[in-house]
Amino acid sequence: MVLTKNKDVLLIYPSYSFPRKSPPIGLAYLAAYIEMDGFDPYVVDFNISPMNDDVFSQLLRSKKWLMVGISFMTNQYADASRLSSTIKKILPSVPLIVGGPHPSSIPERTLKDLPAIDIVVKGEGEITLRDLAMALWSDNSIDAIPGICFRKNGTIISNSRRELITDLDALPFPGWKYFDVAKYNIFSLTGSKDSPVFALLSSRGCPNFCTFCDSHTIFSRKFNPRSAGNIFHEIMHLHNTYGMMEFDFVDDLVTVNKKRVLELCRLLSDSGIDFRWMANARVNTVDREMLNAMKNAGCTRVDFGVESGDPHVRKVIRKNITNDQISPHDCQRCWIIYRKFHYGWQSGRNPGISQNDGRTA
Repeated sequence: MVLTKNKDVLLIYPSYSFPRKSPPIGLAYLAAYIEMDGFDPYVVDFNISPMNDDVFSQLLRSKKWLMVGISFMTNQYADASRLSSTIKKILPSVPLIVGGPHPSSIPERTLKDLPAIDIVVKGEGEITLRDLAMALWSDNSIDAIPGICFRKNGTIISNSRRELITDLDALPFPGWKYFDVAKYNIFSLTGSKDSPVFALLSSRGCPNFCTFCDSHTIFSRKFNPRSAGNIFHEIMHLHNTYGMMEFDFVDDLVTVNKKRVLELCRLLSDSGIDFRWMANARVNTVDREMLNAMKNAGCTRVDFGVESGDPHVRKVIRKNITNDQISPHDCQRCWIIYRKFHYGWQSGRNPGISQNDGRTA
């Protein structure tokens, strides 16, 4: 049999209201992964490249898309709903697939709430999206593909979750060539507009049990790191290809493994390049040695998720840290800017947390 179907795949990242527009690294990984099997991804980030309805409709009609994918968080739900309705109206026979934190958390509910959606990808998306693309391109059934929830004859079917990718070093680097990377310098750590700021993912998964976080719905609670050498290789690739001088580690928690952090910092310091970068950390995973190494390697900001100054609130949300650990002294001594986030809970929306707790925090 000669296969003549088009291999064009449209991947979409809906808009959201948060002022800091982070590059959608998940879509960049998906694009790079399916490209290895000969598919041709086209990525649209509506936060950086907004389109009115006419322009979007023209894009949908511009090719014979094999499938269309949307990745979204809950704060992108409204735009994802709007876009999915438009897509299904213009391309009724093209499979519409969604993934990301919101659909992965409630896959069946997502299919019920968004009638235009055909398939939900649960968890990590690279292998599952590739398998879906191969099945659709070759006219094979998707019924046995792990990691999906889909409609069939009016019934919602939820397959078993796919096993996590064990060797992240084996993945291709994110496909930033599909993005207008120059537009992502709006959150420069130095205020420079001369080079783009990139998102890097040095690990997947977080071993902690904070009740407000849904990261485990995609990556589980197992910390799955890339090697320091692999991360450094990507950094140098971005520097040599795009002139990157600043980057943001978007991991849930970079600082789980001290040995890995110190090795990466050594590689960055030895490079002789004046990189600037930031990372997310947890107050009970850093010490002065690590922070000094990070500072010397170009780290200028660390964001700590403290969530509350009230030990009772932290206990309720399973944020198992102490007031002593929250002390900023080590950061101050290492001359690293630190920020303490307090957004993991809301009084009245978490069982066991009262309005009075909110005032105390």
